[in-house]
Amino acid sequence: MNMNGDNFIQSKRKNQNLAAIRPATRLSKPVCISFFSHAGVMRSIEYINQNFPDPLQSSELATASGMSPRGFIKAFYKHVGETPGAMLRRLRIDYAKRLLTEEDLPLKAVARKVGFVSENTFCVAFQRATGLSPKKFQRQIWLENFRIIRRQPAIANISIRD
Repeated sequence: MNMNGDNFIQSKRKNQNLAAIRPATRLSKPVCISFFSHAGVMRSIEYINQNFPDPLQSSELATASGMSPRGFIKAFYKHVGETPGAMLRRLRIDYAKRLLTEEDLPLKAVARKVGFVSENTFCVAFQRATGLSPKKFQRQIWLENFRIIRRQPAIANISIRD
């Protein structure tokens, strides 16, 4: 991809000044992505963060990075340590964990919000990633939160005497 001199200098300055790439505003909590020296990889990561709930193809990510598909895959794996598909799945599962702990949505709605076509595909991917089904994960988190909340009044009533 050819860039004229001004655009290249501006993008280089912008990349040098970044300490971290901020994720898309769709996430309720920030996902920290460290600074990569490869501009194409950074552009693709920004694109993934902004569009992870949508169906993404590696050719689309390569276009966003400004590289050929083969060169993009090689550079991405070299700089990130995982494939674009693995990163996409990880982001989707992390976002699903947040939705399962923060909201009471049906699994079908969670699956669609995080970019899975069907509830079954989501459940299989979630279980492979976490070792728990989405419902078991949600129950476990809610139970832990309930126990913490239940203990707080007892701790607050304890007074220290001389």
